Formats: sequence, C-alpha cells, structure tokens
Amino acid sequence: MTGVRGNSPSHTSLSSLTQEYIMLQITFLLLLVIVFIAGFIFLLFRTIFLVITVEGASMLPLLQHGDRLLVLRHFGIRQLRKGEVVIIKPPAEIQKGFASGEPAQVYYVKRLVALAGETVTDTLPVSLQAKMPVTREAEGQVEPRLKSWQVPAKHIFVCGDNRQNSLDSRTWGPLPQRSIVGIMLRKLAPSRNATYAKVSTRLEAVPSANFLPPGTPAPAFSAATVNGEICELATYAGKPLVLFFIASERLSRLFIPNYATLARQIAGQSNPAILFACGVELAQAQALVEEFQIEVPVLVTPRATHSLFHDYKIIGTPCYCLIDAQGRLKRDGFLSSGSPQPNRRLSPI
Repeated sequence: MTGVRGNSPSHTSLSSLTQEYIMLQITFLLLLVIVFIAGFIFLLFRTIFLVITVEGASMLPLLQHGDRLLVLRHFGIRQLRKGEVVIIKPPAEIQKGFASGEPAQVYYVKRLVALAGETVTDTLPVSLQAKMPVTREAEGQVEPRLKSWQVPAKHIFVCGDNRQNSLDSRTWGPLPQRSIVGIMLRKLAPSRNATYAKVSTRLEAVPSANFLPPGTPAPAFSAATVNGEICELATYAGKPLVLFFIASERLSRLFIPNYATLARQIAGQSNPAILFACGVELAQAQALVEEFQIEVPVLVTPRATHSLFHDYKIIGTPCYCLIDAQGRLKRDGFLSSGSPQPNRRLSPI
C-alpha cells in the first residue's frame, strides 16, 4: 500500500509568513521610491518655478491686487524679450523706504520695456515731476515731463503698466540683468484653501510713497453710511481712528472677520474707533455688512463718484490708515491674508 506524505502545518505557516514578509518589504520599497520621486519633483518645481501673490496696483489693468502668478525662475540662460512681465529685486537702497518689520527681501513685478543698448523716453513719475521745471504750458495744460535714459550693457529698464502708481526704472534708472528673479508665465486661479473664519491675517507695511506721508493732516470727509447716516472725520476728533479701505474682492472678504483684532494691533490700544470705507455701490456694501455682521460704521464711497479713496491716495484694497487723536496720519499699510513666505511676496508698488 502506497502512502501519501503531505506538507506539515508548521511548514505551510512558515512559507506563508515568508511570502508576507517579502510582500511587506516590496511595498515598503515602493513607498520609498514614490516618496523619493514626489520629493524630487517638488524640489525640482521649487527650483524652477515660483508661485507669488501680487500686492498693489502698479500693473493694472493686467494684474490686480491679490492675483497669484506662476513664475519661471531666470538663470541667465534664456534670452530676455521686451514686453515680458518680469519679477525683479529692487535696488538695495529702496529697502530703506520700508517700515520696520518688513521682510528682508521684497520682489517687484514690472514690464521689461528696454534692453541693453536701447534708449527709453518716458514720463517721469509724479514724485519726481514736481522737482522738474515746467517746459511748456498751453491753454492751462502742463506738458508731461519727459526724460530719456540710455540702457548700458548687461542692464534692463522696467516700468509698471500703471505709470501713475509705479515705482520703477524711471526712479531707479536701469537695473542690472541679475536683478531679474523670474519671468511671469501665467496667472493662477485664486487659492481655495482659505476660509473666512479660520484665515490668519497679518499686516503688511508698505512704502509711504503710496499713501499720504505720516504726519500729514488727514483729509476731511463726509459720506453716508449703509444706514443712510452722514459720517464725518470731525466726529472722531480727540481719539485714534483706524480707517479700513475695502472693496468686495476676495482679499477684503478674507480680512473682514478679523477687523477688530487688527484694529487693536494697528492702534496699539484695546478700544480704538473703527471705520470702514467701502469703495463699491450701496447694494454691494450692504451685502458685505449683512454677510459679515459688521458692527461699526461702513461708509459708501464708490471710487467713481466719491473722492475719499483719491484724497487718501489709496491704490489697492484692503488697506488701512491710522489717524491719531490730533487728526494726523500716523501709520498706513496694506492688509495681506495668510502667511506668505517673504521671498514669495511682491511689493505693493
């Protein structure tokens, strides 16, 4: 009689454990490879590209305050072309114009208007026109002050599209090509990660050239609130006033829930007077008040029909002005949502 010998239970169990161990090792190695590849792609992306957020209005109408840009880093290999929008490092002396606490590195977004060897003729910025003699007056109209610049070798000349509110080569002169950080590829969709309730908001100081200088008497104003009441600056005489300038765009909506905390931070006291100036029509202003339950006065000051934004030299929202008890401007700045890295932020001008 022939006997049959089968596998013992212990041998089968050992073989199964060995196979499971091998599969675990393979899975672990695959995960390591995936993590390595993902990390490599991430580092490669960070090396080649930047994602940055625009602050200010120097590139209107192309770029709005708050636009996010995909930028190709410039390593000096690619040939530059006139008309491109470039990201630059401003001259070192420009950093002195920023308030304390400003990041050590600030980038600017401008258009490349001339290359080495070319001559540029353009209007002087408003801040310099007052220092130039008037060349001609005809029928009460002053001819714009023009100036020409010769761009030397290995230099560039950049300007903002919004010439009236741009600090650029018309003030600095031609810049070295090494000042270019990158070249704009495209605008990105707004970030969807931020929520109104949980967004962390911080203050961004900006050069006072974009606002009225500190110490200037605050321009008087009179405007209707969303409730139809007339509000005047004189109402707040004798106490500090934080005046927020907002619109209905995403950035304004992000900061509104935190306005009380920000006002205390700006004024340096626990209970400052707070006032909103809303640069949109009544219906939009009322919608903002209802949406965020704003409990302080909100002025209806549309840019097209009211002079408040113009009088305070406001070029972008959201921003603020702190008016002291004597009615003089003490501080001003833009408000930026989230916590952007210093080297990913663009100057507001």
